[in-house]
Amino acid sequence: MAVAAEPYNEMTDEQKAITEMVHQFADEQILPNAEHFDHEDAFPDAIVDQMKELGLFGVTIPEEYGGMGLDLSTYAMIVEELSRGWISISGVINTHFIGSYLLMKFGNDEQKQKYLPRMATGEIRAAFSLSEPELGSDVQAIKTSAKKGEDGLYEINGQKMWVTNGLRSDLVFVLVKTDPDAEKPYLGMTCFIAVIAFSHRHDKNIFRHYVIPILGALMDIAMLLAVVYLAVKSGGQGASDAYKALGTVALWMVLGGIWFVVNPSMRGKKILDPNA
Repeated sequence: MAVAAEPYNEMTDEQKAITEMVHQFADEQILPNAEHFDHEDAFPDAIVDQMKELGLFGVTIPEEYGGMGLDLSTYAMIVEELSRGWISISGVINTHFIGSYLLMKFGNDEQKQKYLPRMATGEIRAAFSLSEPELGSDVQAIKTSAKKGEDGLYEINGQKMWVTNGLRSDLVFVLVKTDPDAEKPYLGMTCFIAVIAFSHRHDKNIFRHYVIPILGALMDIAMLLAVVYLAVKSGGQGASDAYKALGTVALWMVLGGIWFVVNPSMRGKKILDPNA
């Protein structure tokens, strides 16, 4: 899977070739058309289709699943070139990256086999849903919930504000509460892989008795910030994991993958308070 690269000194030959290809693509296909799509508020299907042909949706997905298996530094270079052409295009691939990275990092073998090969080609693309009417990125305040039934299926109920990149996506990585009574709130959260059918037509941000099989539960600790927190607390090998996670968090911040919204309910509280 995608890993943090060695400290950056200069581009490798592979990185030069890839960034030159994406640079040319941005010059020829994105820049001449960005103003039109922006003005018309239209989704750039033609550009996205070409991105699929170039393999850009599978940049960090391992080769065994049909991706390129490139490191995060190379991915950041690619996104920089796409953003130069039109920042909205980078949003299409970044949200997909968030979903695929979460799946690579926390998914089980069955989930990876089912979704990653088609995510690598762009046949299916990922969306992400976190914010709710009463919260931005204060994930501990999430109210959308999921309960596991006797048949092994989870039922999700609640409302989200947005499904980022949801317009043309097939999977939604949605963060919900599965244990509202957990001593530490983040331990009571789960990220589910939801099929986009639930929001295909109407009330796309509202979950009413939406049912997901066990396969849809991705992980119990969904946010990488929580991963950093736990790794730091664990000590020893955890310190190494923490550095890797911190590198990923830094990348997400640069690419816009982490949203931190100043929420009145967070005033006076410490970020990653060990007593939270």
